[in-house]
Amino acid sequence: MSIEKFQNKFIEYAIENKLFKRGSKILVGFSGGADSTALMRVFLHFRKQYKLTIMAAHINYHLRGEDSEQDERFVKEFCFNNNVPVFVKQANLFGVSGMENKARDIRMKYFNDLKALNKLDAIALAHHRDDQAETVLSRFFRGAAFNGLAGIKSISGSIIHPFLLFSRAELEDYLQAKGCTWREDLSNAESDYTRNKIRNSMLPMIEREYNSNFKEKLNEYSIIFCEADKYFQSEAIKLYKRAALLESEVEIYLELDKFLPINPILQFYVLKIAWEKLSHSSKDFYYYHFKEVQNLLDLDGGKELSLPANIILQKDYYSIRLYNKLTFSDKVEYDSREISSLRTVFVFNDKRIQMQKVKTISENDLKKDNNCVVMDFDKVQFPLTLRYRQAGDRFIPFGMTGFKKLKDFFIDEKVEKFQRDKVVIFCDAEKIIWVAEHRIDQRVAVDSETKWHLVLTIDNLKENKLTIARKRTKKG
Repeated sequence: MSIEKFQNKFIEYAIENKLFKRGSKILVGFSGGADSTALMRVFLHFRKQYKLTIMAAHINYHLRGEDSEQDERFVKEFCFNNNVPVFVKQANLFGVSGMENKARDIRMKYFNDLKALNKLDAIALAHHRDDQAETVLSRFFRGAAFNGLAGIKSISGSIIHPFLLFSRAELEDYLQAKGCTWREDLSNAESDYTRNKIRNSMLPMIEREYNSNFKEKLNEYSIIFCEADKYFQSEAIKLYKRAALLESEVEIYLELDKFLPINPILQFYVLKIAWEKLSHSSKDFYYYHFKEVQNLLDLDGGKELSLPANIILQKDYYSIRLYNKLTFSDKVEYDSREISSLRTVFVFNDKRIQMQKVKTISENDLKKDNNCVVMDFDKVQFPLTLRYRQAGDRFIPFGMTGFKKLKDFFIDEKVEKFQRDKVVIFCDAEKIIWVAEHRIDQRVAVDSETKWHLVLTIDNLKENKLTIARKRTKKG
């Protein structure tokens, strides 16, 4: 491939994938190897034409002794000769376990810090077609889904990969045609790391004995998987919006009736959206995690599952709840609150309570929603105490003649397991008088002898789709 053809393919790919625009400020990850040197060269060729600001970043991990020092000197000299600002970070990874991942984390943090500090538009990395094949194959071995098998994307957030259409051999040919030198990383020939084993042993064996175009096929698959991933992602976003009952930075509720009819592959994507919102990560949620969720959904009652990144998933009668256990707080202002006499309105944590004493009441008032009840004022013994459930709680549910344990009442009424501790219990001086939003006690019920009525209304200070959905489900 001629120099001109190579450069034309580069700029056509960049424009087609909207990797940068005229006037963009770009940070290039520059190791000094053939890949990143070719990337620097081609950016420098288009620097003036597209008014690009090019900067370079290099990390010396000191893993190869004098070779590492020579890499750094090569990068600095190259940048000096081509008027490119360069940033160099020193890092020491000797004796560090998981060295590949640690090096990547250090590298990307440094690049992102530089991008933010210098107000740059993009970080350009020199991954090429051979890297793409290795990535797809390694992720296949790890059991990745479509998103993972899509491999390296041309653009991911602020990171761009302009070389995915070129092989390593084409990059070296380009440098040789321009008379450019580069640094060879001899450790790439070793097979100590998984990626090197795939590069040096597995792929050559497959190409030699099974399919000489195997790398090309893996690149084709990555394109197909990428398009499939885009489609499923776009559909899942719409389905997520329909199923989401409540969404905050620390917890998300999905309505089961909206979630369960979804095709399983789209269920996976919907859950992944929720998980990413809470974990602030796009990694480490795999299909086998989704299979665990599916198994949990097949079970009756309230169940709980731990997912990566400290995300907890809870399944109940009407919803799936996900929350981040590191950031979510269930603390309340009141564990209990005593009301010594009739109060018009007061607050108990996230609830607003209204109290009225009325002489007469219409038939319609007796048929209000579960958040409003009417009882016999003279059967209530002040002070009232508002609290949450306690071991051994029991009452006589309206319409019954005998006591029932509160725990059994919740089970029979299908009150969600993980919501039971949030139900407000109204007690007078002697007994439970109302399990809020569920049932009053028969002993305070209105009868023909009632002279004065006590009307209690409880409302959420922040009424949300979750509350509305629960009411709708119970009515339906």
